[in-house]
Amino acid sequence: MDLRFVEMMRYARVPFELNVRPGDRVLIVTDTRVDPLVWQALAAACREVGGDPTLMIMTPRDLSGHEPPPEVAEAMKASTLNCLAASRSLAHTKARTEAARAGAAQMWMDGLTPEILMEGATAEQYREMQALAERLHRLWDEGETVRVTSPLGMDLTATIRDRLSFYITGTLVPHPLSGFMRCGFPDGECGIAPVEGTCNGMAVFDSSMDGLGALEEPLRFTVEQSRVVHIAGGRQARQLQDLLRQHGDENSLYFPAEISIGLNPALRFVGKPRMDKKARGGVHMAIGNNLMDGGVVDSRTHLDAIARNCSLWIDGRLVVEHGEIRA
Repeated sequence: MDLRFVEMMRYARVPFELNVRPGDRVLIVTDTRVDPLVWQALAAACREVGGDPTLMIMTPRDLSGHEPPPEVAEAMKASTLNCLAASRSLAHTKARTEAARAGAAQMWMDGLTPEILMEGATAEQYREMQALAERLHRLWDEGETVRVTSPLGMDLTATIRDRLSFYITGTLVPHPLSGFMRCGFPDGECGIAPVEGTCNGMAVFDSSMDGLGALEEPLRFTVEQSRVVHIAGGRQARQLQDLLRQHGDENSLYFPAEISIGLNPALRFVGKPRMDKKARGGVHMAIGNNLMDGGVVDSRTHLDAIARNCSLWIDGRLVVEHGEIRA
């Protein structure tokens, strides 16, 4: 027996205790790139709280946002709750949307590793995050412009007027636009999809990114009218360009699909997007699809990139100062 399983169960129970009722049909979707200990722990934790887990294992998708096989998509529509625990995110897929329309709630757990489940976050922290998220939510919804800077040269502006923000803090809550029930684990973020065509400047990421993992050097996006027109950052910049050329589409360089503030005080920046984008005070942005967050850009990709030590202003009000939330 792998003794890591004992420590993993300590935290694997948390999302199910918060969100699963006895008798719920829970579909765990994973792939062959995920450590089997992860889905074993999730299934055991779900069963412990009275859920009825079913497991589907697929081959890995090329990038986050790519569709699962049709058999998985059909099963997702028949479940009470989908735990999407593959190595690539299924959150921004048509399969997820159709499952939500059929009444299935969604719990996003992409990129989980045994180490993440051993470090976890407690239910008490999720309750604390909820209050913080509600304060930020109001600031986003009342705002008209956002600016993000960092010591590495980030300086980006965008319009957010008439856009509704979202937050996810570990418990199933309805999306402000669709009403679909969703959360994540580990969780903790509050963000918004800026108005298309209004973003300009330089975005710089220094933590991690979907599809690349931990960043070896800062990744720099030159942005004009909400489109990335140049990517710099050494080997990984070339790798990202190759990935998008092979597996993306004409909207894969739309930016930013979202701007979100991390809320979770238990998480640190460790080079894993699943944790980094939820760590308190971090700012993550995405390229590609923004339909789920209230935009109009459809793409087969949605890739998050995370920056540390940012400052963020909404209508000139300092909300995050060098990685510390001031709201």
